[in-house]
Amino acid sequence: MSIENTSEQSNTIAELLTQAFAAYENEQYDDAKVLYENALAIDAENLDALLGLAKTFYKQKELDSSEKLIQKVLFKFPAASAFMALQAEIEIDKGKYETCIALCTKILKLDPDSFVAYSFLGMANAQLQIFTKAEKFYLKALEISPHHYIPGLNLSSLYLKKLNEPQKALDILLQLFGNVPGKETETFYTLLAHSYYRNGELLLALGYTMKLAELFPENVSYHYLAGSINSELSSPDGIPYWQKVIELTPDRVEAWTQLLSWCLADNQIDLGFPYALEAVKLFPDNAIFTSYLGRYYLEQAQYEKARECFELTLSLTQELQAYYNILLGKACDKLGDREVAKKSFSEVYRYDYGFIQRTMPELFNEFQELSRKYN
Repeated sequence: MSIENTSEQSNTIAELLTQAFAAYENEQYDDAKVLYENALAIDAENLDALLGLAKTFYKQKELDSSEKLIQKVLFKFPAASAFMALQAEIEIDKGKYETCIALCTKILKLDPDSFVAYSFLGMANAQLQIFTKAEKFYLKALEISPHHYIPGLNLSSLYLKKLNEPQKALDILLQLFGNVPGKETETFYTLLAHSYYRNGELLLALGYTMKLAELFPENVSYHYLAGSINSELSSPDGIPYWQKVIELTPDRVEAWTQLLSWCLADNQIDLGFPYALEAVKLFPDNAIFTSYLGRYYLEQAQYEKARECFELTLSLTQELQAYYNILLGKACDKLGDREVAKKSFSEVYRYDYGFIQRTMPELFNEFQELSRKYN
């Protein structure tokens, strides 16, 4: 409910400030502004009301109004460190990191244990890429308030992205459980997922990534990571995530490759086949996709179409010639075209087929048996 005038409803500053703070916390900034102004109408120098109003201006992106109010207060009350801290936050938003550091240094002279000052010093130094100093200040902030989510999330991000210490990032994050507000859930889960992933704890990383994909279904990066982790775990459970990646970003070649590969590996031919057709339409010169379509045709016993796909593949690339000739030979063998099958199998020996022996022993054994038919 919008508040226009509360002077009749509340006669004391304490009541007004309580209501104003509640409105501010609930992000009802218009109401908070009216309530703080009503409090100031009773006592124009009430610092709690002045600070609340300055913060409300800041939240509503009225930086000029916020800064004018801050400067007015500091002119009269130069030791009002809470106003300096708000100005320091504004300086960070404006990209004036050195000014923020100067303000925080001044705050610490007044209050050596200022949690806010150390937090902002960490942020400013991180932005200036002075990462060891940023780490020191974040750690000091956490020493003062061990479970506060702001320096905790910032420090874990620093460890993960800049200092390459994912275990330290994870240690910080695990201390924050139960202290991260709902609005920071995405950041919290993302840092957990990446920290577990970087530490090689793939199942835990996957758990948080799946939560993220469920909570934020339009964010393609979470589906991509869930698909990738499943691939690393040699699991076809990544198939629906690759489908979602393709739905959101159909030009993502790697997603098509992963989906087509896993559908074949898991014998989900009916699911994968329409995607193979669509991939070739979207990327007609991509030899990988024409070969995948050929493999789907092979699985469906559509050998003439498989043959056409493998011949097209061989014309599109000079890579993997041994592999594609085996597939072409298989299709021609099924068609009873002995001449082309023999030629294809003999071509295999002209190229490096060692990787097929190492990575696809069943296919290589099948090739050897078939090629003996034509010798």
